[in-house]
Amino acid sequence: MSSEKDRDHRLKVKSYRLTLEAKIQDRELELTSVLSSQREACKAMGASSAYLQSKPHESFRTMQKENTVTVDDLLYHLKLLESTGESGIEELKERNKLSVGTHASLKPDRTRDFFLTPSVDQVALETRASSLATRSIKNDTKRAALELSIRCMDLTTLEGADTREKVASLCRKAIRPDATDFSVPSVAAVCVYPEMVDYAAEFTAGTSVKVASVAGAFPSGLSNLNVRLSDIADAVSRGADEIDIVLNRSAFLTGKYIQAADEISAAKEACGDAHLKVILETGEIGGYDQIRRASELAMAAGADFIKTSTGKIPKASTLPVVLCMAEAIRDHADKTGQIVGLKAAGGIRTAKQAWHYLVVIGETLGQEWLTPDLFRIGASSLLNDVLQQLGKLETGRYFGPNYVTVD
Repeated sequence: MSSEKDRDHRLKVKSYRLTLEAKIQDRELELTSVLSSQREACKAMGASSAYLQSKPHESFRTMQKENTVTVDDLLYHLKLLESTGESGIEELKERNKLSVGTHASLKPDRTRDFFLTPSVDQVALETRASSLATRSIKNDTKRAALELSIRCMDLTTLEGADTREKVASLCRKAIRPDATDFSVPSVAAVCVYPEMVDYAAEFTAGTSVKVASVAGAFPSGLSNLNVRLSDIADAVSRGADEIDIVLNRSAFLTGKYIQAADEISAAKEACGDAHLKVILETGEIGGYDQIRRASELAMAAGADFIKTSTGKIPKASTLPVVLCMAEAIRDHADKTGQIVGLKAAGGIRTAKQAWHYLVVIGETLGQEWLTPDLFRIGASSLLNDVLQQLGKLETGRYFGPNYVTVD
């Protein structure tokens, strides 16, 4: 009786094994076909397809040759194929349809980097950031550092209660941060919603202050693409010099990198002559590896600036995050010659914090990045502290709390 049970069990295992092998072979044929067509498409565009070289079926065939395949191996291999294949096959087909170069600013040969982004050494990165944060600025250069912080600053009002009067007040402060000291420079830009762009353009006309506008379903970045592009075009038509959009984190976090990149590239086209800043929302997309990948993706897709955060979530800008993004910008410039700016936004409230960011940018990217054209700080509350520090340099004491305006 026992032998009959054993025989039945062996037959069931054999039948199950044959079924699995047949299923695997079908899956492999389908996946191989898609991979082959993708490689041919990449080859036709002069791109490397190294990111498609993960082929679990090869390890399976090696095991077959060595006659070491067990049922567990088959189940594990099928699971690999399911993760790479079932959803992956459909996604690969979609990638074929997307034509990696749908938008002119997206270079086909850069897409491989979305999949082969180098891993970030967390310990080394955070140690380096901590080391840079210990750098001190001497008294004779403090004023220059404070004024540079102001010149690189974006003042923002992004509230449902925004009005013409509130935008006018923001623009006055942007143009003349200290009404009693005309030597204090203007800030780089004011950032408002598209509906407020007309007012901001009116109040900053004839000055060096740029008008930036969030657009494209800010702060989620989730709406119909055509609606987002229309929003961008509307802001530009109203007079926006710069457009801030948010990375489609839903696409990015599910591995739909080409979709996320194509959307950025389409947004760049919609911007026309306006500069495009892409907000990564670093507090939501994961660790440093993901931040590095998102940075490379945004730059390859045509971003003029990459930005840390919307400022709408608790986890915003940190020194290690900005250092990670700065290193990505440096490496991108070395590879492509393309110069991309960086904006640190969210949680920056003191002049000392601003100095730390200036040091990180200067040490990582060089002095040429320390201009409003390539570095921005998005922190309206920061301006008051910087003005307080400037006042102390002049008088030896801090001004009272009523000296600076409250936004």
